[in-house]
Amino acid sequence: MRQIPYGEGNFEKIRKNNNIYIDKTMYIEKLEQSPDRSKTIYLRPRRFGKTLFTSMLECYYSVDMEDKFEELFKGLYIYNHPTENKNNYYVLKFNFSGMTIAGENVAEEGKNVFFKSVKNSIEKFIAKYKLEINIEEDNAADLLNSFLVKFEALELKHKIYIIVDEYDNFTNAILKGDAKDFLDLVNRNGYVRAFYEIIKMKLEEGVVDRFFATGVMPVTLDNLTSGFNIATNLSTDFEFTSMIGFSHEEVKKLLEELIPQEKQEEVYEDLEKNYDGYRFSLKSKEKTFNSTLVLYYLKNYIRLNEPPEKLLDMNMNLNGEKVKRIAELVKKENNYKAIEEIILKNKISGELKGVVFNEEYERNDLLTMMFYLGYLTIAEEENKTMFTIPNYITRTVFADY
Repeated sequence: MRQIPYGEGNFEKIRKNNNIYIDKTMYIEKLEQSPDRSKTIYLRPRRFGKTLFTSMLECYYSVDMEDKFEELFKGLYIYNHPTENKNNYYVLKFNFSGMTIAGENVAEEGKNVFFKSVKNSIEKFIAKYKLEINIEEDNAADLLNSFLVKFEALELKHKIYIIVDEYDNFTNAILKGDAKDFLDLVNRNGYVRAFYEIIKMKLEEGVVDRFFATGVMPVTLDNLTSGFNIATNLSTDFEFTSMIGFSHEEVKKLLEELIPQEKQEEVYEDLEKNYDGYRFSLKSKEKTFNSTLVLYYLKNYIRLNEPPEKLLDMNMNLNGEKVKRIAELVKKENNYKAIEEIILKNKISGELKGVVFNEEYERNDLLTMMFYLGYLTIAEEENKTMFTIPNYITRTVFADY
């Protein structure tokens, strides 16, 4: 039996070890079918499989992985349907998922941590592709700009594909404290905005040809709009609802391989109750499973021949304190009323919007944040948008709150 790569985000490692992998490579073709999708932002809750997807993109597009294409992609959709951009880029990947901000001065510490992460990614890129480039600048935007200018001067055959994993991780950390700290990051003079303005400029100049970013919340995206307004947000596009996460069909195929036939229906019902229910598009009838939690459950079920004792992986760190922090960030008394309505009725009307942190902040800002964090999902209502708690596991979080 093939092993379940629970918690593993390295596509190359999974494929070389012949681990379980749910094929998502058909989305490469979909992303290339329209010019506006060459610059994409895609948001999903934490631990939904975003890092693995970006790792797969890197393996497919990077020029240095061409000799591994058959080994890594044989048996997957894209192997028989390769696109013209296969192994056609130098891939510059920024992974902000591991960034932590623990000190009291979150704004200053965030700036330093962000710079170190950007510098580390650029240095890895230079070493990976064996380039003769020196970088010395002391802030993220200047560093990236200087690097891309020097890269362009090399006049190489291929262009750059920038991939950003968890583009909003550092701002999420700052949002644990004060909304003002966050606004300082993304205002006109903020270092985060300056960084993305460089990417925008280089995309327009053609040095960077493609851009793909994942994250959790639209907060950074909304506040960066005037500085980075060229990417298409596919998070609620019905064609891409299961690009990250598992569809019903994908979960059933997993069970056919891993679970005895007489137990499959029982296990599926348990998975559906606890980890399904995410409806990311008004047009989509299909709901999506949290892929990480599905793998967590199945790994434990195979080992114990019964469901895990705790249905929520402790690494998810989901609890009522997270809901409390969101509620108390801005206009907490109004937020308390909305959350009380959610708990008592399990439904609340509203709409998705761009989130703002000022006096105009209102209930829909709160509902939008909770939707993207995975605490709420779109309910199946025909006449107006309604939000509801997606599954049993999330209800326990509200109960804890």
